Amino acid sequence: LYLAGFPLGETIQPIWARYRSQKLRFLILGLLYVLLYYLFGLVGLIFLSLVAIAILELAERTRDHPGGFVGAISSFLIPAVYWFIGLVLVFSLNQAVIALKPHQANDALLNRMDTWFLFGSTVSEVAHRAIQVLPLEFYSFLDLLYFAMFAQVGAGVILIGLKCGRKRATRFVTTVVTAGYLALIIYFLWPSLSPFYTCPAHFDVLPKTLRSYPIQQQLLAYVTMLREQKPLGEIGAGYFIAFPCMHIAAPTIALWFLRQWRRLAITLLVLDVLLCAAIILLEYHYFVDLIGGVAIAAVSIVMIERRDEGESR
Repeated sequence: LYLAGFPLGETIQPIWARYRSQKLRFLILGLLYVLLYYLFGLVGLIFLSLVAIAILELAERTRDHPGGFVGAISSFLIPAVYWFIGLVLVFSLNQAVIALKPHQANDALLNRMDTWFLFGSTVSEVAHRAIQVLPLEFYSFLDLLYFAMFAQVGAGVILIGLKCGRKRATRFVTTVVTAGYLALIIYFLWPSLSPFYTCPAHFDVLPKTLRSYPIQQQLLAYVTMLREQKPLGEIGAGYFIAFPCMHIAAPTIALWFLRQWRRLAITLLVLDVLLCAAIILLEYHYFVDLIGGVAIAAVSIVMIERRDEGESR
């Protein structure tokens, strides 16, 4: 996202110039990459090499800044910890609702509401038709994109913290966490699950090679245990809130807070449109859930932005 949203003169060119002037860096980086490949293989090397360059470059660029490297890290690490705590609370409490309240009637209503927007079809029907015509590679891409939502928000925390300071990054995280709490309240009052829970043919048509396949099966089994009040060895990382869709609410909030960088905002907008396709075609949410997710993002933005504006006065 940093490469997509900012000019080369700020991103790549300073790194290349520094390494060209100090060629010993290439040797050190090469040894590091050999070690990463030995420990984690090719995929691990690709991801972790980018992380290594980013950390080294951040240390280089903050050397003469007030607060230095530690100050730069704290600008996003403290808000990130706050976000993590909020996630744990929402993930834990939404599971209690599953065990306490029925959801079937609400799912049926959401399914009927979807037919108003999908020309008489449900999400499951649209997804099953798409699987018949779209290549598996496209579904694999959507599968990857769906789980990259958390990375998108995390990157937003880092970029906002480094560019705008810890206060703005905390405001961003507060808005995301507020949306999560509002979603939890709505879920308690009006619980609903995802289409794949109620679709009897879902696992017959979903490609088994996708990461979503075993994850959705595990979620379905976990819901059954909660419903039957069987003893749990541990509280899992299950998230079951269908309406409103936090999987689009959080990226919408990120888009709002990163909108000042035009190229970055356009990149995120394209990713979010594709994310909506992934959410629907993998049957993670009803179409109405997406509308609810955008709405709850807007409400959270107004709540936090106005509150902070009032405090600044």
